[in-house]
Amino acid sequence: MNTNPIISVIIPCYNVARYLPDSVGSVINQTYRNVECIIVDDGSTDHTEQVVADLARNDNRIRYYKKENGGVSTARNYGVDRARGDYVQFLDADDWLNTEKFKYQIEYICKNNIQDKNIVLYSDFQIVWVDNNNVIIDKKIHTFKKMNNEELKKKILGRRFGLDEPTPLSVCNTLLSKNVVQQFKFNDKMTHYEEYDFFVRILNDDTSFYYTPGISFYYRQRKDSASKNKNLSRIGYLQLLESLYHIDKDMLVNIPNMNNILDHFYRNGNKEMLKRALFLIKNSTIPVYSLNNKNIRNKIVFLDAIKLYYPYLKLRNSPITVKKRMKSILGRIKRTVTNIPNKMLFRIGVYLHTMEDKIGAHTLPRFANKPEKLRIKLPRRIDNPENIYIGNEVSIGPGCLLKTVQQYPSNKKVAERMNIPLQKFFPKLVIGDRVSATASLQISALDEIIIEDDVMFASNIWICDGLHGYENVDLPYKYQPMFRIAPIKIGRGCWIGQNVVVMPGVTIGEMSIIGANSVVTSNIPERSIAMGTPARVMKRWDEQKKDWVKVTSTDK
Repeated sequence: MNTNPIISVIIPCYNVARYLPDSVGSVINQTYRNVECIIVDDGSTDHTEQVVADLARNDNRIRYYKKENGGVSTARNYGVDRARGDYVQFLDADDWLNTEKFKYQIEYICKNNIQDKNIVLYSDFQIVWVDNNNVIIDKKIHTFKKMNNEELKKKILGRRFGLDEPTPLSVCNTLLSKNVVQQFKFNDKMTHYEEYDFFVRILNDDTSFYYTPGISFYYRQRKDSASKNKNLSRIGYLQLLESLYHIDKDMLVNIPNMNNILDHFYRNGNKEMLKRALFLIKNSTIPVYSLNNKNIRNKIVFLDAIKLYYPYLKLRNSPITVKKRMKSILGRIKRTVTNIPNKMLFRIGVYLHTMEDKIGAHTLPRFANKPEKLRIKLPRRIDNPENIYIGNEVSIGPGCLLKTVQQYPSNKKVAERMNIPLQKFFPKLVIGDRVSATASLQISALDEIIIEDDVMFASNIWICDGLHGYENVDLPYKYQPMFRIAPIKIGRGCWIGQNVVVMPGVTIGEMSIIGANSVVTSNIPERSIAMGTPARVMKRWDEQKKDWVKVTSTDK
């Protein structure tokens, strides 16, 4: 283990020459001496270069680079490419380090014999508020604790706007292995929150994070800070969410600020950013918390699907009371409807039909997997979707029931009142790729029902792998125990006709046809045509003749 590694401190700066003596001084005055200070001037127009020249005159560990203005992320990445150290420390030009920071962090690495080359050390810090004359007017220390990667990630993603909820990871209170920084550079397209994006990507990797107690740096808060621009901040925050969406959109479930984002872009008339925010809401499970901490995400998705989200925002932000506004809108609608011509009514009907499809698509529950291009039209009922696996490009018409039964009866109080035992099940329903159903597909699984790829259903199909008991004529049949529970399988490419019932324990072989109004009570071989009550095989495919051949009584 190297007990005296080089630490490269990278300070990006843009027109903050007045603060550089403090920040650079906190680096060269570290009690741990094996450091280099890399100052990246991001196109400053003030006297930054002269200030750095004066500082470097007395210490050859200071290195100065000047580049065209490209933002803080490009400046940090520029510094990383020129760093010679084993570890990297980032420092904003208007902040300063505790001069003991590197000493206690390197001692921590040596004392704990940390051999891992991919590590991040994080510490506490202090916020220092200053007035226009740079006089300190208030201070506040933020301390943290040892946390695993998942806890750190939730702390970052769950942070609300404001300094009262700081994240335990920032570029200035951490010391990072050079390997980590080279692998995960800053996103130079982000204007704000780029360090959140940086750390979330590192946390998603197998990098080890260590907490080293003690104040690591002093965060200067001033009135002219770039972070005070609320509009740029909100745009940067949305860019962060878009980046997280592409990394792992399930992380967005921890985000608390979407309602503020939506309101900000609406009030500023930024429709493009508002549309981008709505895209994230519609295509992920990101919550949208109202003032009373209620998740109104589904409400927003619904309103947007029927083209009423903008009117909703206008109504909510209107100085006129909601009651008066609604009364005015309803009166206008009433006056207008009576004069709508037939052609317009037809167009409205088509539009409403389209909206119904959009609402159906945006209100699907979360299944056990993540199917693509799934279409289940309204109305529908889907119970316990966490036990349902659905393939891609599945299309199911209106009136469907997809149900997995975990307990029967479902209501414990009813079971107690009727003095009947509860039955527990571990159901599974699997629907393959490109399965289609016209309407009223009713499937209820207590054990296992498997429908393979490319199966086609007509209307009014009932499939259930269990039956209601009927032994006690004094107890309503709906409360009697389920019995004859046995798995069902419908093979690839089958065609199931109108009004078919498939009973428990049945296997229908691939590429078979079940005629309309049939009740399938026993297995049907592959490549067969069956019909009747109970269904009997009428024809089978003859591979030699390449034709359907009638099945005689002797064949059966």
